[in-house]
Amino acid sequence: MKKVELEQVIAQINEKIGDANTLKQTIDNATATGKQVDELLKQLNTQKATIEDFVQKFTEINQSVGQSKVAVDEAAASAKEYQAKISEQEKQYTTLKEEVDQLKVRTDDLLSTADEQLGRVSSQVLANSFSSEVKKLEESVDNWFKWLLYSTGALLIVAISIVIYQIEREGTLIALNFLVKVVLTSPLVYLVTFVSSQYSREKKLLEEYRFKSTIALSFEAYRKLIREEITDMGITEEKKQERALDFIVNSVGNIYSSPMKNISDHGAKSDKEGDLPLSQIDKIVDIIRKVVIK
Repeated sequence: MKKVELEQVIAQINEKIGDANTLKQTIDNATATGKQVDELLKQLNTQKATIEDFVQKFTEINQSVGQSKVAVDEAAASAKEYQAKISEQEKQYTTLKEEVDQLKVRTDDLLSTADEQLGRVSSQVLANSFSSEVKKLEESVDNWFKWLLYSTGALLIVAISIVIYQIEREGTLIALNFLVKVVLTSPLVYLVTFVSSQYSREKKLLEEYRFKSTIALSFEAYRKLIREEITDMGITEEKKQERALDFIVNSVGNIYSSPMKNISDHGAKSDKEGDLPLSQIDKIVDIIRKVVIK
C-alpha cells in the first residue's frame, strides 16, 4: 500500500520535475525571446535613429528645395523683367535705327544737293572769270579791228595816192622813184601786218576763252553724266571713283590749260576760226570715251 503511494508520490514528483523542466524550458525560451526582443529593439532604435536622420535630411532638403524654388521664382521674375527691358530696348533700338537710316538718307540727299550746288556755283564762278576775260578780249579785238581798218585804209590811200601821183607826173609806174615811194610805205605795211597779227591772236584768245567759259558751265553736267554712265556699268565703287577722278583731272587740266599754248599747238593745224574750239571739243569727247570704255 505504501509502495503504491510512494510510487504515486514519485510519479507526482517526476511529473513536477517534468513540469519544472518544461517551465525552465519555457523560461529559457522566454529569456532567449527577450534577448531577441532586446536585439530587435536595438535594431529598431538604430533604424529609428536612421529614419530620424533621414527625416531631418529630408526636411533640410525640402527646405533647401523650397529656398531654391523661391530663388528660381525670383530669378524667373528677374528674367521676365530683363526680357521686358530687352524688348523695350529692342523697340527703342529699332526706332533709333529707323531714325538714323532716315537721317542718313536725308544727309545723303543734302550732301548730294550741296555737292551739286557747289559744283554749279564753282562752274558759274569759273565761267564768270572766263567771261570777264572774254569781255576784255572783245574790247581788245574791237580795238585791234579798228586799228586794222585804219591802217589798211591808210595803206590803201597812200598806195592809191602814190599810183595816181606817179601816173600824173611820170605817165608810167615803171620808174625808180615809184619803187622808192613804194619802199617808203613799208612802215605802213609793217603796221598792217603787225595789227593783223595782233587781231588774229586776240581773236583766237577770245574764241579760246569763250570755249573755256562754255566748258566751265557744262562741266557739272558732264560730271553728272559720267557718274550716271559709270554707275550703270556695274563696277566697284573704287573703280568708279578712279574713272570719275580721271575725267575730272583731265577736264580740269583742259579748262586750266594755257590759252597761248593751245593756240600755239593748234595754230599750225587750222587757219579757220572754228577749228580751235572744235579740236578742244574732240579732246573732251576722247576723254569721255576713254573714261566710259576703260
